Amino acid sequence: ALFLAVAAAWEDVYHFDESVEAPGPYTMLSYHQFAVADALDGPTVTTDLVLVPDHSAETPAKPDDLAKYKSVQTSLLPLLGNLVDPSEFCAYRNGTSVFVPRILVPERAIITHRVSGEREKPQIGPISSAGMYVLIATNCAGLTGFRLKGTVSVQNPHGHLLATDYHKMTLYAALAVFYAACSLAWAALMFRWRGRLLFFQEGLLWVSLAGVGECVAMGWFYHSWNNTSAASEACFLAASVLSLWKICLAFRGVLLVSKAFSDRLHESWKVDLALAAYAGADFNFRLFRRSAVGQGLKLRALAINALPLAVMGLVFFVWGFAVLCEGNQLLRKRQAEAQASLLSKSAVLLALAAAGCAAALWAQLGDDGLQRAGAAFYADGVPQLVFALLLACSMLVWRPREAAQGCAFGEPPSAAGSRPIGAADEEEVGGDAVLAPAE
Repeated sequence: ALFLAVAAAWEDVYHFDESVEAPGPYTMLSYHQFAVADALDGPTVTTDLVLVPDHSAETPAKPDDLAKYKSVQTSLLPLLGNLVDPSEFCAYRNGTSVFVPRILVPERAIITHRVSGEREKPQIGPISSAGMYVLIATNCAGLTGFRLKGTVSVQNPHGHLLATDYHKMTLYAALAVFYAACSLAWAALMFRWRGRLLFFQEGLLWVSLAGVGECVAMGWFYHSWNNTSAASEACFLAASVLSLWKICLAFRGVLLVSKAFSDRLHESWKVDLALAAYAGADFNFRLFRRSAVGQGLKLRALAINALPLAVMGLVFFVWGFAVLCEGNQLLRKRQAEAQASLLSKSAVLLALAAAGCAAALWAQLGDDGLQRAGAAFYADGVPQLVFALLLACSMLVWRPREAAQGCAFGEPPSAAGSRPIGAADEEEVGGDAVLAPAE
């Protein structure tokens, strides 16, 4: 039900329903913003509206009066440009009070359609230039007690997809190929070193596979939206779940890799509980951003919804960095320099990840739903590219090799007998060896 509630925001269509206020006498209201791509190939706006009585009003308008009423119009006008005088936007033309723009407005800069109480064929108008457009409705006479029913839609040359989202199909297709290549290469290494793999190394494969699934689902989400004008809620749900799983697997691997040498983690349920809180905060922010498409939101509202996500992310980064540094110091005291370097490099990657996540969150806060040039693309592109780069670096650091596979974080030989480096650790988390080779 939550996805159906925001489904309308996934189409480049604005729906006038019972919840949408109609303009009062001599009033102009703005409703939605559309992004228009290249105007050379003929983007169009289609208006399919009718005036109907508003039965919630004290005095609903009569159908006969609505059929004769000619002073309600919808217009699509460029967002940038002082084309309308808010105090003088009505004038008489051919005996009827109608909406008029300012004098010397460029020809075809504004697309205006009249709405009456009689159902007519959809009105289609060409859009002359690319850019951002705002949808307004005006009532230039005194009739009240009605509402608008129907849709106003913009179709770009490439299809039904928002102009600012069109390039995301290429982004997710490229990332799907990248994650698939990483998965295949890592699986080949895992097969070669089977029986000697570490918990974290096995986790990297699942992270990469989750990335493949997420990007395929998001790519299909945008592809179906572009071709059919209706986005697939199932694809969006699958992509969101896989994205959260990917991030949670990465955080969980960083935290539990320290279990063998740190007393900070006695039970893995603490990590899972914290990850559940993070997932809830992340999912809330995703839906909030999606519901803002075309509506516009203030930075304050975006920041409030992003705050729980930022707090949980900070907790994980500080937590992970602390246990990695503690493990690094402990290993260096035991003169396990090769193994300590793995944790040192992981700590550096975690610090870079924190900076990358801050940049990703900033990019998402810049996307207020108004589809400004680049904002919507960066809001998706920056987090995805940062994560993909960090995954590649993590695979490079933790690639199976003799120096990496010889990890045992028990007591040194003088205190623990002749136990060899690389022997399986008896303590396990959730049935999996952490830094000791997996069975």
